[in-house]
Amino acid sequence: MKDYFGIIEKYIVINPHCTHPAKEWSTGNFAELIHMLEKSYDGFFILTGSEAQREALNGLKALAGSSRVINAAGSFPLDEILWLYRRADLMISGDTGPMHAAAALEVKVISLFGPTLPEYFAPWGQRGNVIQVKRPGGFPDRHCYDSTLMGLISPQVVADKVNATLNGY
Repeated sequence: MKDYFGIIEKYIVINPHCTHPAKEWSTGNFAELIHMLEKSYDGFFILTGSEAQREALNGLKALAGSSRVINAAGSFPLDEILWLYRRADLMISGDTGPMHAAAALEVKVISLFGPTLPEYFAPWGQRGNVIQVKRPGGFPDRHCYDSTLMGLISPQVVADKVNATLNGY
């Protein structure tokens, strides 16, 4: 990390965007979560995503209003982003490819699920770190795109799960 951002050795990766918008938690919720976590976590928050998501993540960084938020969207090739994930204390993400990559690297991942079923899509070995407030309807259909489901997840529930996970509970 030192080569890219100066002296940053302790950080949480936040990967807020998903391919399907119904799987995304709101920018406001992520900003509120960062505010909550700043009280209990003394590291940095690194936002990851594609180059196309850079501007949106600049908006999240501005809304969070923290000097400990770094927008790294589009900054790394695949081998380096995996390196970044591997050294994180934890990742917070929706149901995304990066969530699965981090889990495969044995990084603690807090996964936010709304319109998809964790039975099929949870990160390998980390079902206990999935947060889903309301299950989608339409069983046995595994794909539901009800965009209201992600909004039911409160920042406080996520902050509590992050703190418990970081503290080994």
